[in-house]
Amino acid sequence: MDPLATYLQERYPAEAAERTRLRSDIIRVARFLVETYRLGWPYQLAAGRDREPPARSASTTAMIVFALDAVGGGVDESVLVPGLRDDYLQLPPKDLAALDMVLARGLKRLATAS
Repeated sequence: MDPLATYLQERYPAEAAERTRLRSDIIRVARFLVETYRLGWPYQLAAGRDREPPARSASTTAMIVFALDAVGGGVDESVLVPGLRDDYLQLPPKDLAALDMVLARGLKRLATAS
């Protein structure tokens, strides 16, 4: 059997399944970040803990806004996401309205934060 046939039979199915799982995880995390936006994001998110909300971090908020913009289709090309391809990492259309609202609020917060 030639190397391509061997790869397609033996390794490709597992790699395709891993890409599907990874895309699902990215979409799940993006939805979580959209849902947890409160005037930016703290340096650390801790699930299931009862405590004072930590202070918001401008650098963390900037990184999350960029990542959400990438999955929302707003980043065409960047060295920070070199493997980004059209529609591969993008959120489903039903999530884009909430994402756009959070991006606008996050960018405004970063622009006005002192």
